[in-house]
Amino acid sequence: MYVKCFDDQDKLLLLNRGIDVSEILNYHLDDNSNYNEDDEGDGIIENNFSSNTKTDIVINPPLFNYPGFLRKLNFTSMIKAVEAWCYYLSIEMEKTQRSDLLENAEILIFRSLLRLCLNKGARLHELILYPDQFESSNDEMYTSLIEDEFKELFAPVKTLEFSGIVRMDGFLQMLAQRCRGIEHIRVTTLWARRSNDKLVGIFRDSLATLFSVQNSLTSFELSYCKAYTNAILPVLEPHTSTIRYIRFDNVNFEGCDPLCVLSNCKNMDVLEIIQCVNLNEEMVDPIIKTRFKNGFEVRLVGDELLQIEKFKDWVIKNSRFNKNIGTINLGSVCERNDANIASTEENILNEKYGGNNDEKGKL
Repeated sequence: MYVKCFDDQDKLLLLNRGIDVSEILNYHLDDNSNYNEDDEGDGIIENNFSSNTKTDIVINPPLFNYPGFLRKLNFTSMIKAVEAWCYYLSIEMEKTQRSDLLENAEILIFRSLLRLCLNKGARLHELILYPDQFESSNDEMYTSLIEDEFKELFAPVKTLEFSGIVRMDGFLQMLAQRCRGIEHIRVTTLWARRSNDKLVGIFRDSLATLFSVQNSLTSFELSYCKAYTNAILPVLEPHTSTIRYIRFDNVNFEGCDPLCVLSNCKNMDVLEIIQCVNLNEEMVDPIIKTRFKNGFEVRLVGDELLQIEKFKDWVIKNSRFNKNIGTINLGSVCERNDANIASTEENILNEKYGGNNDEKGKL
């Protein structure tokens, strides 16, 4: 709640809780000032800390450093929360006829929260971004990703999930500047009428930039995709030797070339194809003819794919769960798949980091 009407007592209260409010106010805390218990600022304290008496408030240090243990951040949800916070705060301020919020209050609060997490030692392992959900006025919040001030917060990201319907210019190039050690990428919600659409080509080039700067991608997931599939698959080529898990969920393969890039991922442990359409024998032929590592497994859900006899036989041969593929239960397989996705990713991380996979702290 960074507003013009904070008095010194309010500011001291926030400072004691580890939040530096000096940058987001029109004036700074006067070290020589004396505050009175009966000041107007007590209204905010009453609203936020349920204090009904005019007594001094003693704030003990928190027993647990929550900001310092932040590991997974839904960036877009955080923006939405700050927007809602400011909206309802402005309504309350109108009721009490207090001063208005600063014009850039949302940005100042957002950056202050990031700064708090960074200063408390937070280092992100997973970042979730859906910038298509909000107005372009939020672009300044997204540019925080590449600012040097927050470099140590975002640079360690290992897992990146984002929506493909990106409205902000240069968004993927921006991620490529900051996040260069990504191991797991999930892309969702890509749709176009035709694969030769101009936007498809632009997205392909941007995604290629992001993939090209990564050291060793180990898993890739693509979901709810139409007309982009043939443009996206080639960007996996630089990582075919390190990829161990690939998942396609509700992907339309219409117009795709033979899936040679998948056949080149010879170290792959798991290939999942869930409710995908327009796969044909020519596309899957390179995969069927490839000899993958021992223990390789295919997980398949979707009746249309079973019409390709050679592919069906290959899936049965390489699947633990789909032995009775003709009577497969969609719900139970999806449930098993969800559990095994998490298990597969956890095994990859444990093997790489010696079992020290810290996924604590979510926002």
